[in-house]
This record gives sequence, C-alpha cells and structure tokens, in this order.
Amino acid sequence: MAGSLIGSGFAAIDLMPAIAVPLVAILVLPLALLNGYALPKLSDAPHAGEEKRSAWSLPSPALLGICLFVFGITMTEGAMADWSAIFLRDALDAEGGFVGLGYSVFAFMVAAGRFGGDTLKRRLGGVATARLCGALAVVGGIVLYLAPSVEVALLGFGVIGVGVSVGFPLAVTAAAGLGDRAASANVAVLSFVALTGFLIGPPLIGFIAEHSGIRFGIACVIPVLLISLFLTGRLAPRATTAPAHPQADVPGVL
Repeated sequence: MAGSLIGSGFAAIDLMPAIAVPLVAILVLPLALLNGYALPKLSDAPHAGEEKRSAWSLPSPALLGICLFVFGITMTEGAMADWSAIFLRDALDAEGGFVGLGYSVFAFMVAAGRFGGDTLKRRLGGVATARLCGALAVVGGIVLYLAPSVEVALLGFGVIGVGVSVGFPLAVTAAAGLGDRAASANVAVLSFVALTGFLIGPPLIGFIAEHSGIRFGIACVIPVLLISLFLTGRLAPRATTAPAHPQADVPGVL
C-alpha cells in the first residue's frame, strides 16, 4: 500500500521511474539493513524429538479442497497487483497519480480486513466469515467490471480487498488443523498452491486482455472467486482422530 501510494505521488509530479525507483531504493536500503541486523538469530539445530520425515507425500482430498479455495484468492490478489493500474488507465482513461490508486485502495482494505478478521471469525465462525468475505469479493469483481468511472472502480477495488483479505489466513488455519500429518507439511503445500495462483493469474489475464480488452480480462477473477466461494465449506474445523500418517506425530511449526 505504501509503495503504490509513493509511486502514485511520483507519477503525479511526472518523476520518471528511472529516477523514482533508485531513489526509493537508496532511502529504504539503510532502514532494511538496520532492521535486518536487529532480527533474532535462529538456531540451526533440529528441534528435540523431531523425527525423520519423508520428502514427499500426496496431499489429502481435504487439503486439496482448501488449496483450490486459496488458489482463487491469491490469483485475484495477483491480478489486482499487476493489472489494477492498467485497468484504470486503459478502461477508464485515468491519468497521473490516479493510475496507482486502485492498488493502494485494494491493499489498504486487505490490511483492514485482516486486522478485523479475528473479531469477525470469533463472532461468525471461520466458514461464515469466509462466505461473507467471498461474496463481497464477487460483488467487488462485478462492480469493477461494470465501473463507468474511476470513483466506482476504486469502490470495486476496495470491496475486492475486503473480500480476499481473510482467505489465505483462514486457509492456513484450516490446513494446519487437518491433523492428517504435520501442520507444517500441509501449510507448505498450501503456500505452494497460493504462490502458483499469484504466478498463473496475471499472465492469464494479460493473454485474455490482449484479445478481448482489459475490462473483460480483469473480469476473469469473478469465476475463480465463485469457485472459492463454493469451497468455503472446506474450511470447517475437522474432528481429529488418531493419526494414521507418521508425519502427524511431528509437531507443526506455525
């Protein structure tokens, strides 16, 4: 959010990216180094009682459902990150600093949704929270597709941001709580699928936008969000029984 706002400010004053990007890097580098040296040192020694685990095992059907749910969420996040500015420029003729505001609004609402997600989950439960936010994401996608102006488009970006904000954290909680094997193993698979959504979504939208226009391209997030909404039931807590998989005896790290 901060980066997109800074970029929008530079665009508003017509500062060229060739100057703006190195300038930001020079200013941020000392802060990054100071904070890096302040991080605690982690031991490389294995945890007590840790057992040798197999390098690979197929994910369970329950985990696959959670992975499909999170794929739509992260694909949408990747699409907003890569295509929001292009959408505002090409579909709505936004100029200057307004071009970067779409992602700024989206990122702000993602942050706000995650800060408030725990409270909402305590009141409604994980599945109901995911369904409410998933429905908002779909509505936001429709608003964005139909947006006649920059202002309405920014509203759509904000609603999508709230909608996808809690998807990944809820999926991590659900995957870690399956109990069929180590929580860390399930979360690793989930994270891989989530990153795949980030990678696949933007090029796919770009390919469609090249042939059908950016407005239709950005609308491609709507069907994947509908799939994620359909799969929210997979996030329900599961009653765990005695694990049959040897990895389930290894404590997960979350």
